[in-house]
Amino acid sequence: MAVQQKRGPNKQKRRESLVRDMEAMAPRAQPVGKWEDDPATPLALAAVRAGDERKARDVTALRVGHLTSATNFFVNMVGGSKAQINAIVKNVEDELEEQFGRVGHRQGKAMSGWICLDYDSVVVNIFSEAQREFY
Repeated sequence: MAVQQKRGPNKQKRRESLVRDMEAMAPRAQPVGKWEDDPATPLALAAVRAGDERKARDVTALRVGHLTSATNFFVNMVGGSKAQINAIVKNVEDELEEQFGRVGHRQGKAMSGWICLDYDSVVVNIFSEAQREFY
């Protein structure tokens, strides 16, 4: 005999209960040490400055190394047009190669509204306004 799941207001209660149980099981990870001492900080700050030089908006740098082993920082920014997104990407690539000798792996195109530059310890996301609202 199959058990039928209830629908309606109980569904919300079940979701809330699941979230509470998940939060209780795993304590939130905290960063180790100061952000200034992170070896990826200079690279992330250079990406922020490069985006700012090309008038990127909503620039954020998030330290996530304590949450994932994939990267230490996510740097996110928004460009207002395809041309501006391309200019931001070129400036970030040029600055990081000039200052650190680092060449990132690029994915995406300005036409899609999102470009990702992966420098291993720093991942730079450049979004169009529409894509940023989506994410």
